[in-house]
Amino acid sequence: MRHPEPLPHQLQGIGFSRREALALGVAEHRLRRSDLTSPVGRGVRVPAECSAPLLEAARALTARFPGVVISHRSAALLHRLRVPERWETAPELWLMRTDNARALRRPGVVCRRTLLTPQEVVRVHGVPVTSPVRTFLDVCGELSVTEAVVVADGLINAHRWGIHRGTAPLCRPGEIDAALRGQEGRRGVRTARAAAERMRVGSDSPGETRLRLVLEDHGIHDLVLDHPLLGPDGTLLVQPDLALENHRLSLQYEGAHHDRAEQRVTDIRRLRATESVGWREIRICARDLHQHATTTRGRVPVAVALVWEAMGVARRL
Repeated sequence: MRHPEPLPHQLQGIGFSRREALALGVAEHRLRRSDLTSPVGRGVRVPAECSAPLLEAARALTARFPGVVISHRSAALLHRLRVPERWETAPELWLMRTDNARALRRPGVVCRRTLLTPQEVVRVHGVPVTSPVRTFLDVCGELSVTEAVVVADGLINAHRWGIHRGTAPLCRPGEIDAALRGQEGRRGVRTARAAAERMRVGSDSPGETRLRLVLEDHGIHDLVLDHPLLGPDGTLLVQPDLALENHRLSLQYEGAHHDRAEQRVTDIRRLRATESVGWREIRICARDLHQHATTTRGRVPVAVALVWEAMGVARRL
């Protein structure tokens, strides 16, 4: 089996346009070899083994068309926002055309023409992308309120305590609030505003956000994020995902990674540290948000029943 001839060094390991390759002397038949893919039409090539095909396709298209900016779902993925899992495998590349040229028409590309301010465009690995706040506004038209709160919580996530202390958020709550002013009639603006009203700083995962929303929807409103449990010497022992201070309850959302052996050891230590300062730990998993239990106050998600029972306001039947 013959191996494909090497590409010019300028094109190795990156996405590139057909026009760029031909200008460097690459033969047309070379662009059809199996080590290259065409995720967004014939005009772009990306290495088949590329770990970030979206980024490389975006790099090639924005280099070929200077007035193009990556937007919507594709921008959300490049910013690593907490988007629905269904978007992770979506094949389309979403773009905005900001110059006077017509929108791109090609397979695998969704392109819209619009005007963007300089503040609404940033660069991710050298690729022009709509800013995190602008991207949030653009994608809210495709999201439920819960999904939009998940995205917003990820945008503003920051901590005063723990291993993530000092990590800068993608934006601050005031930036989202400011961007929503004067947006009447915009697609998705109602969802974005509803999400902005419920977003909170300090949520580390979509599961934590969904847990908080479920509990709030059932009247549990004193939830504290980024709350430290300190030892006698003032050192941080535990950082609950959600804390109910008046009841001394630490709520911990357990994602799939908690099934790993090393994580189980960490979780046992965390439980012991929690109990050492007179708090109780309630562990909640994804299934508890969707399955229901009957309590003395009615039928509710298992997560709500567990917290109510720990608070002493209801018990399961």
